[in-house]
Amino acid sequence: EPVVLPRLQDSTKPTPAPVPSVRNSPSYRKVRIHPTTPLDLGIRVQGRKMSVIIPRNTPLPAEITKTYQPNSEHPDILRCCMYQGNSHLVDDNVKIGIIFARDIPVYDGVRSMVKITFSINEEGVFSAKANVVGSDKEVKIEMLDSVILSENMINDIIKEGKQEEEAEHKRQVEEYVSM
Repeated sequence: EPVVLPRLQDSTKPTPAPVPSVRNSPSYRKVRIHPTTPLDLGIRVQGRKMSVIIPRNTPLPAEITKTYQPNSEHPDILRCCMYQGNSHLVDDNVKIGIIFARDIPVYDGVRSMVKITFSINEEGVFSAKANVVGSDKEVKIEMLDSVILSENMINDIIKEGKQEEEAEHKRQVEEYVSM
């Protein structure tokens, strides 16, 4: 087996300056880990599906604005069931509350569009505000049936999600091998 010798340094090239240790640098001690959302936050749409509003691992504080249209049967209200979890189906996530927007103006032959701003502060407190598209009119928002997930509940949901991903991967591998 050949022996590889270290290259001799060319004396005509300048010697690179030693790189300071990152751990000893003052900026290393100032690294700040930003809190993030541990799970997706979304609303129920199209029956059992969840439309993600604030995705997991979003740095906090976070603020997202979405536009919605009330249904034709009740054009003056908008009801959004809020869920937290990592599944695209609401049945597999945890319902954390209902956002109820009321007193939406109704015009003849036109349904108003409502912009809802969802926000989470650095402490993880969720809030929502709404206004009618095309005007500055605030829409009253109520938070109903609010549930706060404990750290254990969040960890369990994340763990279940990972187990489901592993099971799906295993199923796909077995399907591929059996071809």
